Amino acid sequence: MKTLMNTFILLLIAGTALTAQHSYGPYSPKVTIKQEVGNANITIETDRPIARGRRIFGGLVPYDKLWHTGAGGSFITIDKDVTIAGQFAPASRYGLYVIPTKKEWTIILSRNSVMPDSPDYNPEKEVRVCIPVTKPGHFYEAWSIELDLTPGSAEMYLSWTDVQVNIPIETSLTTENSAFIDSLAAAPLSTHHEEYYRAVSYLNFNKQSMDKAVAFAEHIITLEEKDSYYIYETLAEAYQHLGEKDKALAAVKTAKDILPREFPGQAETISIITKRLEERRAEIEKME
Repeated sequence: MKTLMNTFILLLIAGTALTAQHSYGPYSPKVTIKQEVGNANITIETDRPIARGRRIFGGLVPYDKLWHTGAGGSFITIDKDVTIAGQFAPASRYGLYVIPTKKEWTIILSRNSVMPDSPDYNPEKEVRVCIPVTKPGHFYEAWSIELDLTPGSAEMYLSWTDVQVNIPIETSLTTENSAFIDSLAAAPLSTHHEEYYRAVSYLNFNKQSMDKAVAFAEHIITLEEKDSYYIYETLAEAYQHLGEKDKALAAVKTAKDILPREFPGQAETISIITKRLEERRAEIEKME
């Protein structure tokens, strides 16, 4: 009796396991990419069909016909106005479509609720550009959308197998930053240390408008109650970019002279900063 009961329990467990849904994994895995680009946020939603030895372009994806991209469509959401391959693109959620040929793709970013081949489609709600086809650096087994960042902009790469197109996306960040810095330079000098520090840091990092960087840094020095090596190090960098060798060397020397007063008894900190300043001085000495 006990043996029969054990057998019944085992059969019940096995039956339950067989009726449970088994996952074989998705054929086209979904992916969501969220990325800050300049002053915009971009979200890409797509799925990634896998080639599996099939001929993709000119085969599974015919030439000269509209393709919704991916297996079930791709969508790109941008929260600020941008330009895409030089075309204005207002903040919105877009469907991504392409019409591929061997030499170029027609890229369609559409805010319509219907496909671009629908009779109800409104072309005024799209961004349409033609992008040359290139060869990627490696073989893409799965359909891929990637973003490579540059200051205030990005390159969006669409890749599958041995085919790739790259689409430039530009935000308004660089223009807005330049306008703000121009307004800061034109306004009467204030006592807002942090605003000037941030402006100098941005200009030095991007090697832009070094004359403004010098003016801001020199104004910061007049505002400081105590000497700080950092602003002189920053000033030296700005003078270096301007080609002002003697002024750059003088700023480095002042920064080194301040260190013992700013960090009394902190030999390790002084040593680390001094090494960096010496590297800067050596670079400046090489200037013509």
